[in-house]
Amino acid sequence: MSRVFRPSVLALAATALFSSSAFAAETEVIEFYNTQLKHYFITNPAEAAMIDSGTAGAGWVRTGQTFKVAGEGASGATPICRFYTPGSNSHVYAHTTECDALKSSNPSNILHPDLWKYEGIVFHSRAPANAACPTGTQPVFRLYNNRFAQRDSNHRFTTQTAIRDQMVAQGWKNEGIALCASTSSSGSAFRQDVSGYVDTVLGFASGDVADMDTLGLILASALQGLADPTWTCPAATSNPPLQDLSAIPANLAINFTYGNGCTLQPGTTMAGSGNLNVTNIVVTDTALRANISTSLNNIRLNGTTVASGGLNGALNLTIDPATEAISGTVNATLNNLLLAGGTGGNGNINVTIQPSGGILLSTNLTTVPAGTPVRLNLSAVPQSTGALIVNTTGTGNSVGSYGLQANNLVYNPNVCESYPVGGQLIFSQSGQTGTVTFNNACNGSYSYVGP
Repeated sequence: MSRVFRPSVLALAATALFSSSAFAAETEVIEFYNTQLKHYFITNPAEAAMIDSGTAGAGWVRTGQTFKVAGEGASGATPICRFYTPGSNSHVYAHTTECDALKSSNPSNILHPDLWKYEGIVFHSRAPANAACPTGTQPVFRLYNNRFAQRDSNHRFTTQTAIRDQMVAQGWKNEGIALCASTSSSGSAFRQDVSGYVDTVLGFASGDVADMDTLGLILASALQGLADPTWTCPAATSNPPLQDLSAIPANLAINFTYGNGCTLQPGTTMAGSGNLNVTNIVVTDTALRANISTSLNNIRLNGTTVASGGLNGALNLTIDPATEAISGTVNATLNNLLLAGGTGGNGNINVTIQPSGGILLSTNLTTVPAGTPVRLNLSAVPQSTGALIVNTTGTGNSVGSYGLQANNLVYNPNVCESYPVGGQLIFSQSGQTGTVTFNNACNGSYSYVGP
């Protein structure tokens, strides 16, 4: 793993930035995400400015999530200290008791891949008592990605129960209330909700939220099982047998099972099963049609569920033999479908591909497990530059309790494969409006104006 976070630089900066004088008053805590490490990090405005300038290396972007902590000397406030480990290139923050325990585990305070190095007191906060925060404060939850064995430990801190639940659904461990933030946290509930929705969509587009690598691992291993009768992880069968096919069949049924657990490769244990049924298959020079039904039965990777639920769909596509242009419809119904990374849904997705190359997309979904309704009608129009311009169409577009309008979102794979590089998303609720603007940066960053 390349080290984009430079601890030698930031550890020195922390001595000055996290001195008690820097936190004499209530202080904003700002969250960052690294698109290369896939790690979260929180800090104060002074160090945040250094990260923004590139001092900490590449890949760091603000998530839009913030909260405020007490100043030194505030009633009931206790110190929060920070530790760093180069093994996973990550930081953790701890209250007094846990701070002392981590110090004792590395009494010489050396920089070692498997030890936490103490970096000092970074801010002050009221401590939770009996799993609750004092009146006038709000809980800050600590999440852990549970990747110590991979030397990839990372913690995330958030005041948002929706984010906490989302991370838990992705396999993170909820470590409870780590500290108590001021209720005057910067970033209104409106902004926090909007940032959460936008970050989730961007994470899905980039593969950070729905882990397509794991889905690819499942598909590749199932295909291996079909190609090799001696392969047992998973054991896979098809009807008719793929090895005997001389022509495309009208119907195809595929089943695969990892059983209660088998070793796919060293360090990778898979369990569960799945099936795929494709019926009414028509493949010609001018048409592609089929009905598809798939079921994923609690497929687990190293004990963690990475795929479950079902999907039913239909392809009805026409191919113009002169231009090879494809048009038609793709319709899918999700049945408690949950993919690796903890993202899934119930409901319908309908796609219409126009002869011009334009795409109309309609969703009527409820996300799993968060239960957020997503009602969108989108139009994507191809440009001569290779870009797509995306806008909402019609009325009633919404995410959760917020109305949503997309204005000329620009996706250009020649510039950026994962993120929009222009345009706006406008969220509205109860007469308030928040606008997210993408500013030609290929890192998922955006600006926000609103409540």
